[in-house]
Amino acid sequence: MKSISSLLSIAAIVALSAGAAPITSQAAPSCCASQMPVATQQIGNFSKSEYTGYVGRMYAEFELTWSANGEVAGTYTYPGKRRTIYLLKGENVREGVLRLEEYTGNELTATIHLRKSIDGTQVVWSGVMKNTDGREFPVEIRRTGTR
Repeated sequence: MKSISSLLSIAAIVALSAGAAPITSQAAPSCCASQMPVATQQIGNFSKSEYTGYVGRMYAEFELTWSANGEVAGTYTYPGKRRTIYLLKGENVREGVLRLEEYTGNELTATIHLRKSIDGTQVVWSGVMKNTDGREFPVEIRRTGTR
């Protein structure tokens, strides 16, 4: 698996090539998920998807960049806590199985194991987040579209 800095560099290049603002540690821009089209943006050997859902009881917004070789990088935020951007890196280990590591700054703070399902026409990833301090939270996110 590649280092977090190389995966984030890939994610930043993909985002910039699509005309998006670079990923920074500043507050994330607000957007309305209901206004986003349900789709995945394909850029070369990468695709970028947005998801919304819950980590425990907290509503969260995820942005994931998928590479052709199965690597995944991205970020997520809690809308009420936009100053904290959690970095994600991991892999789509096999069809329908996603394993991610969560970083706060440069520190590994959790692992997330998700399984894919289809609810009508919606892609849903659900599973569990295990924080490094021993806490566990259910996770369920649904694909909402692209920016």
